[in-house]
Amino acid sequence: QGLSDIDLFKHIKNLVEGKDVFTYGSSIGGYAALYYAPILNAQVIAFSPRCSLDPIHPNFKDFNAVFKHTPLNEQPVRTNRKPIVILDENDEKDLRTLNLRINTTYGDQYYKINMLNGTHQTARVMLDLNILQDFIMHIIENNEPPEISFDYKKSLYCLFDVALREAQQKRYESANFHLEKAQSLEQNFVSKDMPGVEKRLLAYNLLI
Repeated sequence: QGLSDIDLFKHIKNLVEGKDVFTYGSSIGGYAALYYAPILNAQVIAFSPRCSLDPIHPNFKDFNAVFKHTPLNEQPVRTNRKPIVILDENDEKDLRTLNLRINTTYGDQYYKINMLNGTHQTARVMLDLNILQDFIMHIIENNEPPEISFDYKKSLYCLFDVALREAQQKRYESANFHLEKAQSLEQNFVSKDMPGVEKRLLAYNLLI
C-alpha cells in the first residue's frame, strides 16, 4: 500500500514509455490493475476487482491490516482508455466495489462484463472453460472486449458456489440439482486442484 503511482512510474518508465501497456489481475490484483493504470496510460483488464481491507466492506476489520492508501475513486484519472471489468454481480463484495469505487471513478466510461454465477473467481472460471486466452487476445488486438459465451453449469467452481448459495437460502431442490450436475462433471475433471470443494461440503452439510 505504500507504493505511490508516481514512484511506480519513476522506476519502470524506461520499460513502458512508447509501448502499449496492459495492467491485469484478479481480486486484489484486479484492484491494483485499476489503481496503477492511469499513471501508465494502461488498458485495464480487471477480474473481480476488490480490496478486502477497504472500509466499504462490513468485515474489513477481520483482516489484520490497515487500509492506508488513497481509495480508488479519490485517485485522479489520467487516461482515456476505458477499463474492462469482469465480475459476477451476485458476489456481494465485488458488487459493492463496483458501485462504490469503480462507478464513482469512471461513471459509464468503462466496459462491464457481468458473468452471473461466475463467482469471485471469474478468471479461474474462464480458464477452466478454455475461453480466457481468446478473451485476452481479442482485447489486445481490438482494444475492446469480445462478447463471451459463458455457461456456468460447465464449471465445477461455479456449480459448488451456486449450490452453497441456494442451500443457504433454503432452496434445497436447486442446491441438490447443482451438486448432482457437479458430480456428473467431476469424472472428466483431471486437475488435482479441485476448485471450491469446501463450498460443496458446506452445501452438502446444509442439505443434510
